[in-house]
Amino acid sequence: MQSTPRAFAYGNATLFLGVIIFFFSQELIPYVASEGWMGTSFTAGFILVFVNLSFVISRRFCKKALDMEFFPYFIGLILVFPTLFFTHITERFDLFQAQIFFSILITAGSMVGAYLGIQKGLRLRDEYLSERTGTISKSADDKTGTATRN
Repeated sequence: MQSTPRAFAYGNATLFLGVIIFFFSQELIPYVASEGWMGTSFTAGFILVFVNLSFVISRRFCKKALDMEFFPYFIGLILVFPTLFFTHITERFDLFQAQIFFSILITAGSMVGAYLGIQKGLRLRDEYLSERTGTISKSADDKTGTATRN
């Protein structure tokens, strides 16, 4: 399994990135429980941060690794874990329901980002491999209407 060292490196870097996200955003977490547009916008912001980071990390991992296509889901969980852990330990929410709601939303956002990253990474890897082997590119068919050889 040639991707095991890469998976270990990505896992450690993702855990470190998750800790950094928490430490830079820990003062903003209580605003998620606010009512009205403020709570909604902070919740959407956290979701977008986790979707985007999970997407980028998963896309890059799947583009480089030839196996372990489902490892990015684990990466998404590693990314969310420090925020969930430290939020629970430091009791950032007044209500337990708000904490559960926040946990579910950012975990779901991270999983969506991982899914989209897997799809995009596999597509980029296939394009790269088809360019390297000189096969007919399917994306060139779609764009020009004719098959081209790379």
